[in-house]
Amino acid sequence: MRAVNPRLRRSGLTLIELLFAVTLAVLLLALAVPSFGNILNRNRMLVQSNNLLLSLMTARSTAVLHREMVHVCRLDQDKSPACDDNYEAYRNWSHGWMIFMDLDRDNEFSEGDELVYQFAGSEQITMVFNQRGRLRFFPNGGSRSAGFTLCDSARQDYRHIYIFHSGRTRIKQTASPHMRSKCDAATDLE
Repeated sequence: MRAVNPRLRRSGLTLIELLFAVTLAVLLLALAVPSFGNILNRNRMLVQSNNLLLSLMTARSTAVLHREMVHVCRLDQDKSPACDDNYEAYRNWSHGWMIFMDLDRDNEFSEGDELVYQFAGSEQITMVFNQRGRLRFFPNGGSRSAGFTLCDSARQDYRHIYIFHSGRTRIKQTASPHMRSKCDAATDLE
């Protein structure tokens, strides 16, 4: 009979060791997946808030550069590109928005106007405009004071974008409880 080398015998894993390793891997994965989901939600919020900030800055600079009235409005889902005619305050702009130069000065997007840009929205991020109607930038770059509150579908992350009378914008990482409630209510309506 042949002698078995004791070192070769101990090189494998026992069933108990294998079960322990699999259990440990599952526990680590269970801890990592929610964190990865939070990272994705924060990234979506960052992208959408930067898109809105960029569009507001683009609208203001276009108004100054061309010395024309520039509108930023919520997209009408049925006929695009067109502004939504519903002018309620605290409307959800999550489906997208557009920027246009009102060359014929009729306060509507029509054939004589120039579409500057159209942004797609995000289903995971709710964007609530705190004023009625649309936002206008005047040829001097000014606008009315207004703001947007953004919240994610999990209601963990909120941002607020301020528009000052000068047309300048500022982003804040938090929102007031009042604006949070408006954003949450708009999320529930969708």
